[in-house]
Amino acid sequence: MSKMEDSGKVLLVDPSCGMSGDMFLAALVSLGVELEWLKGELSKLKGMEKFDIELEDLESNGILAKRAIVKVQDSDHERHLSDILRMLSESPIDENVVKTSGEVFMALAEAEGKVHGIEPDKVHFHEVGALDSIIDIVGAVMAISRLGFPRIYHRPFILATGSIEIEHGTVPLPAPATLELLKGRVISFVDEPYEIVTPTAAALMKVLAKELPPSLSFVPTRVVYSTGSRYSESRRSLLRVIEALESKSSEGKVSIVVTTIDDMTPEHFGFLQEKLLNGPALDVYFTQVLMKKSRPGVEITVICRSGDVDEVVKLLAAETTTIGMRIAHEERVELRRWTGEVEIKYGKARVKFAELPGGEVKGAPEYDDCRELAISNGVSFRDVYNKVMVEIEKRIVEGRVRRNG
Repeated sequence: MSKMEDSGKVLLVDPSCGMSGDMFLAALVSLGVELEWLKGELSKLKGMEKFDIELEDLESNGILAKRAIVKVQDSDHERHLSDILRMLSESPIDENVVKTSGEVFMALAEAEGKVHGIEPDKVHFHEVGALDSIIDIVGAVMAISRLGFPRIYHRPFILATGSIEIEHGTVPLPAPATLELLKGRVISFVDEPYEIVTPTAAALMKVLAKELPPSLSFVPTRVVYSTGSRYSESRRSLLRVIEALESKSSEGKVSIVVTTIDDMTPEHFGFLQEKLLNGPALDVYFTQVLMKKSRPGVEITVICRSGDVDEVVKLLAAETTTIGMRIAHEERVELRRWTGEVEIKYGKARVKFAELPGGEVKGAPEYDDCRELAISNGVSFRDVYNKVMVEIEKRIVEGRVRRNG
């Protein structure tokens, strides 16, 4: 998925009273995505037949909610994964929408394929291959794009018991594909005879969202409700989506993910560190340890934001030989910091400044700049570094340190 905006805005999805693709779409439109813009973007999909989306107000469980009614004239209700991916790639729509929508359909295909014992590209999309479901999925991704790809978290899923009729016959609830998609996520069951969470909704959350971390503090700014086609049958047909800003109080909290390795070649560690630092990690460091059977090993410690723990775990699981990790949540104290620039006879170098609790300021040269100046001037790194430090101290003493944040 594309990088989300770093505005502090988050969306919190509460599927405890039901969630489907059209319910999620209705909630996103309620958050300010213009319906006419959305229909215009969807009409760009290659092979798109005549369709319309209407939004109506309905009362669900005593709460006023929005319902999206998707009207289509679809002659082909059965498509393969390749048909849908080609439909996306050949359409003149945003590349992030193409990529993310493709990931949602791929997740669905992999889940269906595993359930039926076939390869993902051989899966026949029946209900999900219908045009209204394509509109639900691609429309939701377009709406998220319109909102700036904010971070999305979801609360635990509530799933029904009983059975449901699908193309292949009667199967137990939750639908097998839904349960496959929600592997690794927190769920619970209730005695409800109707489908509460659809495979489409599960796939959207698997790709777009993470589980809501207990440590996340937020300030709600807007709350919207939506309902689906079963609003008159099921007690659980009400989706709540909360638009919020992350609370500044959470900025001092981090998560620590630790694992120890004794059977991996040294070359892998540099690649792993680079991938983590370019992704979800705030910091990564390695510690030499002596493990059982007196084997020399490496302890990998990753510091990240609490909301990024899942991504760190996935990276460590994929890129190392680990079979387990320890996770802790800790407070972090950060000095107020900013960057500046000083000039010495060899050229300009960036400087990192920080303000101490008592108001004093300290600074340090940027290594990369000192290295480049030493190489380009044919002098020692130590000479450059010392000259930059002299200029830093001079500015601090004279009070010429400008705070830029």
